[in-house]
Amino acid sequence: MDLEACLGGSRGAGFGWSNMTTWKTGVTFRPESLSSWQFRAGYSQGDQPVDATDILFNIIAPGVMEQHLTFGATRMTQSGEFNVALMFAPEHKVSGASPFDPTQVIELRMRQFEVEFSYSW
Repeated sequence: MDLEACLGGSRGAGFGWSNMTTWKTGVTFRPESLSSWQFRAGYSQGDQPVDATDILFNIIAPGVMEQHLTFGATRMTQSGEFNVALMFAPEHKVSGASPFDPTQVIELRMRQFEVEFSYSW
């Protein structure tokens, strides 16, 4: 059995995602006047992992975003801390010809929002 021809193998069908470089930066700020608070912000920029030739299979996992913006805050108390975080990935799209009918164009488009809340003690 040739495992390299199986789904995800080097010669088999798969998502076709390539390696990508991602640059990230972030900052944390704790103001003196609000010593029980901590604020965070971050930015991430990466290359497109999906090639137009692999557009069909990526319909089930359209991870096409290239940028992420994040914001967060923590409120610290003697008994624990409350956290909130927000993430926004602006819309990005990639398109390519359908391998079943090259006259048809498949377009993947995605944007994401995320909100997280947590409390730890």
